[in-house]
Amino acid sequence: MTVSSYRIKAPGKMMIAGEYAVLEPRQLAVVGAITRYVTVKIEEGTKNALSIPAFGLKEITWGDEPECLLSTKDPRLRFIQNALVVATRFLREKNVPIQKCSITTLSELDDKNSGVKYGLGSSAAITVAVVTAMIKFHLSDEDDVSQDTIFKLAVIAHFLTQQNGSGADIAAAVYGGLLAYCTFNGDWLTEKLENDEPFATLVEQHWPDLMIERLNPSEAFSMSVGWTKKSAATGPMVNKVQAFQLESPLMYARFLEESHAAVTRFIQGIKTNHQQDVLAAIRENRLLLKRLGEDAGVPIETAELTNLCQIAEKFGSGKPSGAGGGDCGIAFLNDPEQKHNLIEAWQAAGIEPLDLEISNSGVTFIEYDCKPTLDQYLQIQHQQ
Repeated sequence: MTVSSYRIKAPGKMMIAGEYAVLEPRQLAVVGAITRYVTVKIEEGTKNALSIPAFGLKEITWGDEPECLLSTKDPRLRFIQNALVVATRFLREKNVPIQKCSITTLSELDDKNSGVKYGLGSSAAITVAVVTAMIKFHLSDEDDVSQDTIFKLAVIAHFLTQQNGSGADIAAAVYGGLLAYCTFNGDWLTEKLENDEPFATLVEQHWPDLMIERLNPSEAFSMSVGWTKKSAATGPMVNKVQAFQLESPLMYARFLEESHAAVTRFIQGIKTNHQQDVLAAIRENRLLLKRLGEDAGVPIETAELTNLCQIAEKFGSGKPSGAGGGDCGIAFLNDPEQKHNLIEAWQAAGIEPLDLEISNSGVTFIEYDCKPTLDQYLQIQHQQ
């Protein structure tokens, strides 16, 4: 059977520890892939066309120019456009002919009813999924494209879009699991991009300061996620914290030092299966982020997140996840059997528990023929 279609799934992410500090080289963070996904379907087409049903967008076309200019100017499509740009340029550098294709995206990373984002790394997941889709669609099965290559190409696309970011959410989407992470040197990458370094060369190079290590928590590892029902814009908050860093470098240096210590304690707690170290590290990281927000004038821990964390403290410990200002918080429990009680307490306080676990798999793909429907093809594969 000739394969002419692929479906690619990339997980969202949950920042566990080390927020804000992770933007600095050699600063530790922990990020986890979660069991909600962005799915991209790519298949042969008579023209390049992009459809995003969640946005009400159908058959947005793009041309053959290097900029992959979309027929609709919509700021929500910037990450996808740059994913197309980076993947296409990489393929051309490899002398791979570019074929017309149709792309459709679906996401489980937003609230179904309101469309409000949970803060689960949707832009990173869609970038990873589109880059993977384009690469897999154009290369033969004999061409071995590593996870490292996908990660670096997706980071480049993400970086071109917003000129900052740690790449931790990209790592979660590519590699899956629970990861200890240190970001790449952003100045180094900026210089390489400004000097128009070929992407095919850039992905083969060692990236200074980058570190990604898979952690393997025990079965006793129990994380719960609560949503405050309020979305937060990460960019403006990060900009304010970076301004604070310039205004008060000594205070920020202290934050980085203490954050590194707390995240190191968390990682060691996971590696040694010492639950109390895990809980204490989460508690320490929460207090550091709260103090950073107060010092920088940034609402990292909102009233809703404070409530979420205080409830979590009755059963273990908790903290905001990600940049804060809304979105989600996480809890780690002394006793996994207490999860039901935590969920009931959150619900009584207006916090919505999210049914999430760590996804052990990163970006994956399924290949199928266009003649049967996708559901029919999957049923055939299951019977075989």
